[in-house]
Order: sequence, then structure tokens, then C-alpha cells
Amino acid sequence: EHGGVGGELDFEERAVEGLASALNIIEEHGVTCGDLAWERSAAWRGLVAQLFDGPDGARELELLRSIEIHGGADQTSSDALLLAGWLIARLGLAPADVTVADSTVTATMYDGTREVRIVVAPSDDRSNLSLLSVATADASFRIERHSESGHLHVREDWDAGSMRRVVEAPPEDDASLVAIALDGAHGASLYEQSARAAVSLFRSA
Repeated sequence: EHGGVGGELDFEERAVEGLASALNIIEEHGVTCGDLAWERSAAWRGLVAQLFDGPDGARELELLRSIEIHGGADQTSSDALLLAGWLIARLGLAPADVTVADSTVTATMYDGTREVRIVVAPSDDRSNLSLLSVATADASFRIERHSESGHLHVREDWDAGSMRRVVEAPPEDDASLVAIALDGAHGASLYEQSARAAVSLFRSA
């Protein structure tokens, strides 16, 4: 139900409106819809794919326990919601329990009998995306944006030890993002899947 009074519901309506409108345009007109928030998350998505590449990474995905994403100023950003939607869609997770409070989405998701907790919240430094933390039964992975340089700091903690590296700040100006979107139009279906998964978080609350 929508249209009530209160910060939580207002946040829900604002967060869903843009993504739902884009999905409606795709459905009604059969066109490709671009989203700068989606393009801003491209570097983050690429790093996640690298973290879980190979047999060891694939095994860790089977032990996934929690995902935490921070992005946005006074409310969770579309970038953070789309990144969460991408993970939900790619991992085949279905929402079982979702709450929205103080602009933070907390969800319990399932893939069969596996339970995964997802939290999507605003960022302390008010950036579009500032943190992605993934925890498995025996490892943790963290991508954090440096508030000044914009570089992405990547950390992997395994039983055998830790690995750290720094990735150059991805482009965030509109001109660069539009160029990337035009070059990557083939990924439109993945954007649509991710947007649907993000919207489903709120419709399950």
C-alpha cells in the first residue's frame, strides 16, 4: 500500500519510482533504457565478479552469508539499490522478509535452503556508492571507496591470509557515463533484471 504518511514510506516511494518507470518504458515501448546509476556501479560489479572468479571463488559463493551495501546521502542511492538488485538477480535469491526503516533496506533472502542477509543503507560520506561488504562462512570481501581520491580499496580475508589492492577511481561525470552506456547497450537485459530485483525488495516489504 502506498500513499501514507511517514519517512519510511516516502523513501520507499521515491526509491522505487524511478526504477519502476524505467521498467514500464521498456515493457510498453520495447526500447533500451539507459541509467547513469547503473553505469556508475559498473566498476563495482566488475570487481565483485573478479573476487568470485575461479573455483575457489565459486566455492565461497556457496557459503555466502551476508551482503552489505552503502550509498547515497539522505536516502539510499539508486546505485546501491541496483548493485543489490544485480547481486540478487545473479545469485537467484528470493526475498522472504524485507523491512524498510530510516532509509535502510534489510532483507532475508533465500536460494533453496541457503539464507542470505542483505542490508542496503545510505553512505556516511554521502557518495553514490561507498561500501560493498560480502561475508561467507569462512571469508570476507570488502570494496570501499576512498572519500578523497575516489579510488576503490579492495580487501579479501581468507583463512590463509589477506589480500589488498587499490583500483583507480572509476569515471563518474555524466559525459563519460553516457559514452560507457552507449558502448555497453548489449547489457540492457542485465540492467532490467537488476532493476526488477531492486524493485522487488520494496514490494516484498
